[in-house]
Amino acid sequence: MAPDQCSDHPPDRGGAADGPAGSREPGQASQGLSVLERLSATLESITDALYTLDREWRFTYLNREAERLFKRPRAELLGKVLWDEFSALKGQIGYRELHRALREQRTVVFEEYYAPYRSWSEVRAYPADDGLTVYFRDISEARRAAEALRLSEERFRTIARATTDVVWDWDLERDTLWISDSVEAVFGYPVADFCGPIQAWSDHIHPDERDRVVADIRAAIAGDAAQWKDEYRLLRKDGSPAFVLDRGFISRDADGRATRMIGAMVDLTERRQALLACEVQDKAHGDSQFELHYQPQVDRHGRVSGVEALLRWRHPTRGMVAPADFIALAEETGLVLALGRWVLQQACHQLLAWSASPATAGLEIAVNISARQLHHPQFVDQVLELVAAAGVDARRLKLELTETSVLEDVGDSIAKMHALKAHGVSFALDDFGTGYSSLAYLKQLPLDMLKIDRSFVVDLLTDRDDAVIARTILALGRGLGMRVLAEGVETAAQRDFLFQHGCDACQGYLYSRALPAEALGSMLRRQ
Repeated sequence: MAPDQCSDHPPDRGGAADGPAGSREPGQASQGLSVLERLSATLESITDALYTLDREWRFTYLNREAERLFKRPRAELLGKVLWDEFSALKGQIGYRELHRALREQRTVVFEEYYAPYRSWSEVRAYPADDGLTVYFRDISEARRAAEALRLSEERFRTIARATTDVVWDWDLERDTLWISDSVEAVFGYPVADFCGPIQAWSDHIHPDERDRVVADIRAAIAGDAAQWKDEYRLLRKDGSPAFVLDRGFISRDADGRATRMIGAMVDLTERRQALLACEVQDKAHGDSQFELHYQPQVDRHGRVSGVEALLRWRHPTRGMVAPADFIALAEETGLVLALGRWVLQQACHQLLAWSASPATAGLEIAVNISARQLHHPQFVDQVLELVAAAGVDARRLKLELTETSVLEDVGDSIAKMHALKAHGVSFALDDFGTGYSSLAYLKQLPLDMLKIDRSFVVDLLTDRDDAVIARTILALGRGLGMRVLAEGVETAAQRDFLFQHGCDACQGYLYSRALPAEALGSMLRRQ
């Protein structure tokens, strides 16, 4: 019976089967010897360990690296059976794969752990008619490093879950961002909204600061900085801004190229507001640090029909402070009355200045009015006094009210609105649909305009509910004889959808951010 060619041991043999030697010319024999010498030198010098086996699993050749990794002199192994000399391999993946390679005459590649030496090897075996050629190399250090990295990553993720800070990990080579679960508790976003390309993070930065922050972090990565730090406004899920301190530490490879950043975001909103609370006390009376910027409102023909006046605080050390960071404090302390009066006064003065130029003479200015202002006993007299003092057309002044402020005292709101409308002042209902429903009172309010809140515009083209709400507000406005303006328009597709469904005007970064009066006037004169 013929022996099993894939058995573990060789059959008993009476002697070697020698074929005829034939004859060679001396030159041919010398040339053949030279080739063998070069081949042997090459195999001895390669970094991989290499050995060959015949079909009975006997070693027929081992190079120097194989001798080192096997920890046995090759003279002891030549002619010996692999499975006898290294019996711990039996039953392991290598045992199965090498038998499969010989049986199926196919190349196999695998990794294997050899318990007696406590080592890992990467193995590649190539079959031939007379046996196998096997290359292998020690990957123990790499495996230990990978395992240490895995454990380190697990500890990092555990720590990230335990802290209230929002921890993030940016793989720069793959441009993928991981963020901790605390992002939902702090900013209201599910983790999925941030994980992915880095743009998933930058898209949530306030548009006024987005370009600056992205440019700063790119510069830190491109340079030789070890870390990056910035303070900026991040928009929460509900659209409100949160002030964050964001810090990242940069890992670089041997060539200095940034490969990874790990950092954390801390919500500074409450702490920042507490610090500003003291300062706003001294700045609520029209201090020169305050200024008005104006955001254009553009009709369906591309004409700027009006602007919204937006308060800015140019702080000497903090830079430009947004209203969201100090208006609430002013509301709580009652200082909003003085600030509100100053804003109305500046808006009236601006109407007078713009009336001298054909490019701006037709503009109306919309001014946001707080609940405290609206329900102050002297509100109507104050507005009329400021309009008269500036000598401007009251029809160019539009007051924007929120649903919440109107519903605080509906009777008082309606009476004051009618009193001012009698002198030409117009009214817009701001953020319509985000507060308590005022549909029961809407027909009683002498409104000229409804404003669709930006929260319904941002996902207008992807969220069916937002699209339905926007169309409903547009239909409601038309039915009640009011103009409708949409806020937060950032794309041409959003604009086209809104105008297609009857919107009268749009406002947002698609057209322009809020600009100082001189810059806006210059822009309009160029058009």
